[in-house]
Amino acid sequence: HRLGELRPSDGKALPLAVIVANAFQASQVETTLEAARLSLRAPMKFMILGSGMQGRACAFDLVRNPETESVLLADASAANLASAKTFLKSKKVETLQVDASDTKKIAESALGRDVLVSCVPYFLNLELAKAAIAAKVHFVDLGGNTDIVLEELKLGPQAAKAGVTLLPDV
Repeated sequence: HRLGELRPSDGKALPLAVIVANAFQASQVETTLEAARLSLRAPMKFMILGSGMQGRACAFDLVRNPETESVLLADASAANLASAKTFLKSKKVETLQVDASDTKKIAESALGRDVLVSCVPYFLNLELAKAAIAAKVHFVDLGGNTDIVLEELKLGPQAAKAGVTLLPDV
């Protein structure tokens, strides 16, 4: 609360002692709420599609963030996954061999994750955004084609209804 909001509805001024007491209580409440928010912030779980250069770079940054609990790195290539896991050298990294065009499997694998990151070719992103909405996870992609990005943006109402955010073309 701001001091100006600490007035009775009739608009009359409150005694200074009441204003100070209310301000102190409001400050305590805000401090307590902020502490509660911070203590309730759960470590995040990510799923990254693509274990090539972009997927590895994304995973590299995420595994070094203390708020990241896990990164599920998914790719159709077992060799790429093994190489990426060796490169990343983190216990936070899990791997899954899956084709990014299998959106049903992607949606199933994304369940329980916080964010799905697409580091695969742009032409897969629209269907992957739909899979993320179905799994109720936030979605980020690297873009690459304006027409597809515009189609993804049209999914905004569906994403909002699912309680997730879409960030195409980042």
